[in-house]
Amino acid sequence: MYANLRDVNGVSSRGEILRMFFHERSQNIGFLTQQDALQRLKFNTCHLWFILDFLLPAIGHEMERREIFEISAKEIARIIEPILKGGQPLPDGAVPAEDGGTYDASVIGEYGIACFEKYTSGKNTVETVAEEILDCGRNMAKVEKYVMNYAVDVLKIIYRSKGKYSFIHHHFSDYFAAMHDVNMLRIAV
Repeated sequence: MYANLRDVNGVSSRGEILRMFFHERSQNIGFLTQQDALQRLKFNTCHLWFILDFLLPAIGHEMERREIFEISAKEIARIIEPILKGGQPLPDGAVPAEDGGTYDASVIGEYGIACFEKYTSGKNTVETVAEEILDCGRNMAKVEKYVMNYAVDVLKIIYRSKGKYSFIHHHFSDYFAAMHDVNMLRIAV
């Protein structure tokens, strides 16, 4: 399944395999993709974790909500921008508030920072990693391209075709959509 997992004891369902594949990375980060692809590509591990934990779930959630199988770069930028800046994706046609539309219950808001406290290591927090990702481009189109390059070239779970993006398998879209719901429930609690 595109990965070499060391710890498969107790795995009894496809969902558990997906969870280990995408999220049990502290011990398995070197085994996330084809053989040694991660060693050949230069990447930032904290950015990769943030993309896996928050951005891909939001993209998968939006795709599932709209019942679509592919999504444009512009739509992805619209989805990830408020997450990186401290808010929730705006519904189609909605206009952000003058203050940027931030919410205390966002991933990098007051409750999100407390909820994902274990996410931190050293100087990294969800807020600083989001800022670093935003600094990767002068505008959201560049940031979106940076994020999707990770998903396409490093993780190899999204493919690009004619300016649109799709998960390589519908199970991945379902999984990440569910992870978004789990994230939002964790923050809400």
